[in-house]
Amino acid sequence: MRAHHLRVESCKWHGGSSICDKCECGEVQDEKHVLFFCKCAEVCELRMRYRDFLKECLRLCVCLLLQALNFFLS
Repeated sequence: MRAHHLRVESCKWHGGSSICDKCECGEVQDEKHVLFFCKCAEVCELRMRYRDFLKECLRLCVCLLLQALNFFLS
């Protein structure tokens, strides 16, 4: 179940393109693009507003990944 209206998903419901309509980059508008690469002013503002939260999420993901890797390699 998807809980967003990014074009990567909405193009499946309504047809059309999955390319980002917020910036001129020509990339697929998916979670990775919006969180890290989209150049849209509104998206950049949100990214800056929530940068501490996003950094903490990334840090936690890296910790969990390292723990899982350690588990499977030991």
